[in-house]
Amino acid sequence: MPRITKESIRHLSQIGVGAILLFNLVDIVLTLLYIKFGNVTEDNPLMQVALDYGVFEFIMIKSALVCFGCYFLNKFRNLVIATLGIYFCFIAYFTTILSFFLFICLE
Repeated sequence: MPRITKESIRHLSQIGVGAILLFNLVDIVLTLLYIKFGNVTEDNPLMQVALDYGVFEFIMIKSALVCFGCYFLNKFRNLVIATLGIYFCFIAYFTTILSFFLFICLE
């Protein structure tokens, strides 16, 4: 049975942060495509305000917020709460992207 070490948790946390950043990019693209070509609105009130200002502002604010959060989660990844935060964000974004693709398939 493999042992769980601090190094393996650190490595998984870095992969999780990278995946969150990638999921954010996919989320931005799919959100903008659905809003432009579908009858869909942004459900997040903060991001809806950013989108009302423009697409560039939406992309910059969403990217900045996620990058800022990932930076701090990664910086404090030695703390249990930060590691749990990385896993939670990963699962939340994964299910968001999965729901986008399920929506495409079932449409």
